[in-house]
Amino acid sequence: MKTKNLIPGVLLSTALIASLVAASGCKKETSETTSTETTTTTTTTAMDTVSNAVVDAKATAEKTAADVKAAAEKAAADAKAEADKVAADAKAKASDAVTAASSKAQEIIDKATSLVNDGKYQDALTALKALANTQLTDSQKQAVADLQDKIQKAMSSLGTNTTDVVNKLLGK
Repeated sequence: MKTKNLIPGVLLSTALIASLVAASGCKKETSETTSTETTTTTTTTAMDTVSNAVVDAKATAEKTAADVKAAAEKAAADAKAEADKVAADAKAKASDAVTAASSKAQEIIDKATSLVNDGKYQDALTALKALANTQLTDSQKQAVADLQDKIQKAMSSLGTNTTDVVNKLLGK
């Protein structure tokens, strides 16, 4: 009888131990599975975060590059506009200077013409001497040449060699 009572107890104990072992083994597998799933989820989340950061960094870099390009183009356009303005101002000033010089030369030619008409040939030659280093227009050069011829003819009739006098005065 003791053997009969032992067998069900041993069987019960063995079944209990087997179920505990099985239960602990299942729990271990579940723990490993949960740990793997957590690691996978964490890794996926980290990769998504890094991927999003890369996309954001790329977008920021592209925007910055576009902003820099726009700023450089604007600066270049501004510099070109300023250079064009400076060039136009310089051209206007140069034109004004040429006009002023031409006007001054014309005043001297007009004065010399008046002096010749008044018979003041020596004074006319002195006035023309002021034009020796002046840039003259073609019409002004012709006017000076005509005046020189007129002075030379008038002084020749007076008996004076004006060619040498005129050339000395004009620096020729």
